[in-house]
Amino acid sequence: MKRRFTKIGGIIFTIVFIAVLFVPVQPAKAASSDPISFSVIKEYKSKVYATSTFCVSGWKLIKNAASFCIYNGNVYYLTTVEASAGYEQMLYSLKLNGSGKKLLAKFCGGGAYLKGSKIYYDGAANSEGKYHGIYCYDLTKKTRKLLVKNAYLVECDSKNIYYRNEKGLLYKCNYSGSGKSAYITAQGYDSGLFYKDYYYTISTDEGDFFRTEKANPTRFERITTNAAQSWHSFLIHDDYIYYSVGKSMYKCKVDGTEIKKLCSLQSKGYGGDAVKVVGPYLYFIDNYESGSNNCFLYRVSINGGSKKFMNKKWFMS
Repeated sequence: MKRRFTKIGGIIFTIVFIAVLFVPVQPAKAASSDPISFSVIKEYKSKVYATSTFCVSGWKLIKNAASFCIYNGNVYYLTTVEASAGYEQMLYSLKLNGSGKKLLAKFCGGGAYLKGSKIYYDGAANSEGKYHGIYCYDLTKKTRKLLVKNAYLVECDSKNIYYRNEKGLLYKCNYSGSGKSAYITAQGYDSGLFYKDYYYTISTDEGDFFRTEKANPTRFERITTNAAQSWHSFLIHDDYIYYSVGKSMYKCKVDGTEIKKLCSLQSKGYGGDAVKVVGPYLYFIDNYESGSNNCFLYRVSINGGSKKFMNKKWFMS
């Protein structure tokens, strides 16, 4: 009896094994809970896309965009248009081939994230800035909703929206706009971004980098006393921070070690803005003079060396 049971079990196992072989394998999908940030340079299906100001030879151009993201073959982008009250920023969508352009929302700010079928962005109710805050635009229902008043979008992760209030303090809430709570309450908080933990600068501390544990924001540490200029953008890529100090671009490990100068800048002490790491290169803006029209796009090897001039179009610093 025991032998018969073993034989039957072996037959069942064989049938199940063969059936599994013929089950079609579903392609892996990106986690729907992960938000996609808007940016000036994006990599999508082994190609690099960029706005007109940042686009270089060999990359694909996204016309009229100030920043954008790509999802399921569609481009969602922010653009600035001239209006009676000055300039206003609008949110548009179009297909990757350039067709099907649609206006989604008016009076947008600079930061935006796409999460599922919704876009979260800085915005206002009208051109005078009434009811400025964080809005949610539903791509399916074609409606928008004010989630948090008097707030400026900083970052989004799978669970929370992080924003600055009018006093410059960092708060967080969930994607419905509820559950608001203070996140970092340091005075003088300037700018920051998430990379496993939260990295930021404090302008009253000469722009030195700080790290706060994401799960426990009451614990923080100064990770470099290199006096990074907090009024310029920095980025983190593959465990390295890229940033400028005075007339040089630098990188260091996220724990503040292995500080390395990458290249010199044309800057008269105004520093540069790290934009994006693509392949073996860091792309950055060299701010020649504060507020001047002499700010250009360069690239340098992430291992350091001579910088290369990439784009003749100027940038406002």
